[in-house]
Amino acid sequence: MFGPDEWLKYFPGEVTITKDDLKKRIHSGYQEHVLKDLLKEPYFGLPQFLFLGVEWALNKLTTLPHSLPMWYEYYAGKQHPKFDENNCVSIGPNEWHLYGGLGFQWYLMPIGVQVLSPLISSSYDIQVAMLPDGCYVPSAFERVTANILYYLLNKKYLDTTFAATTQTLWAKQYQISVHGDPEKGIQVFPTIPLFDTQSQASGVTLTFNVTDTAVLPLGIAACVKQDDVFDLHHR
Repeated sequence: MFGPDEWLKYFPGEVTITKDDLKKRIHSGYQEHVLKDLLKEPYFGLPQFLFLGVEWALNKLTTLPHSLPMWYEYYAGKQHPKFDENNCVSIGPNEWHLYGGLGFQWYLMPIGVQVLSPLISSSYDIQVAMLPDGCYVPSAFERVTANILYYLLNKKYLDTTFAATTQTLWAKQYQISVHGDPEKGIQVFPTIPLFDTQSQASGVTLTFNVTDTAVLPLGIAACVKQDDVFDLHHR
């Protein structure tokens, strides 16, 4: 679990958050042991990762707004967690608002993907329809954040075997997938078929190594809706 104590430990002097803030702004009366009990329940049938989103505090991390480029800048070094710059989508300043957003709430996600599919041509809509009730597909920013925080605690990424497809679109037409390569770092890339002429026709410039990422087995990332997170311990 990555909660208030972890934010203070791993981002000292950059994040201002207290347990009083948690009690007032998340859910009054909730105890930490109740949240930890959520991790023991087989909601996904997979191990789970619970973390607290703190959008109001992330502004202190860099000079950039909440966005994928913010994380790119913050973890631009050679040490993990880091990003594979050859396999990350390039996002212009006028598009930053499309690739950010993290609510001040708890996020409960599976470690790995929920619906596995080795076919890059599998229908995104069909896979989304297979998600359990009370779940949604997170944004690329949410899933990248989860991979970063999970690595800080466990020294490995959330999505290592499969690439997790998110709801975020790149170039308004391709779902963005997230993969944590143990050597290269986090990869953030659009799911584009190898033989795709549509991107060329629309003038899209591919700034990543599609031959590396296109062969990754794909699945759908999942996240429990906020209300369901607090209802799980009653089930």
